[in-house]
Amino acid sequence: ISGSGTFNNCLIINNTSTENGGGIYLTNSSNTINSTISNNKAKKGAGINSTSTITLKIVILWGNVASIDGNEIYKESGTVSDPIFVDPNGDDYRVYGVSPCIDAGGNGYISELYDIRGEGYPRKLDGEDSSLVGTVDIGAYEYKHGEDKYLPPTLTTPILLLPQNNN
Repeated sequence: ISGSGTFNNCLIINNTSTENGGGIYLTNSSNTINSTISNNKAKKGAGINSTSTITLKIVILWGNVASIDGNEIYKESGTVSDPIFVDPNGDDYRVYGVSPCIDAGGNGYISELYDIRGEGYPRKLDGEDSSLVGTVDIGAYEYKHGEDKYLPPTLTTPILLLPQNNN
């Protein structure tokens, strides 16, 4: 991007650069708000590579891979632990209800009424009861209690491991 601007409520995934900035490459100042940047690849700065000032607010920056340096970048706010995506291999970057991103954003940073899915998915839903107003979630999606998945799949059938007979 040449020039300054704002990325708001974006899903920036699965991009590859043969040089720098797999997800975003910036030459001028920019803001990124309420977005998810994941699974991007580049030599340097796989998530974001910026030669200027960048401000990140309520952003998930996770799972980017750089071959030389800078998988992710330093961020003003966001999550530094696993956001617990539903299925990043299947391009489902919603988060489970147990994610540290739920109700962890900053309401003062957003002006969007809905998440990236649009109408029917309002921002600022309470993580425990979606009929209440709460704090915005970090990332492009707002967790909707009762509709979005709460817990990751767990092993429901026990597995019995027996030693091998080496006779």
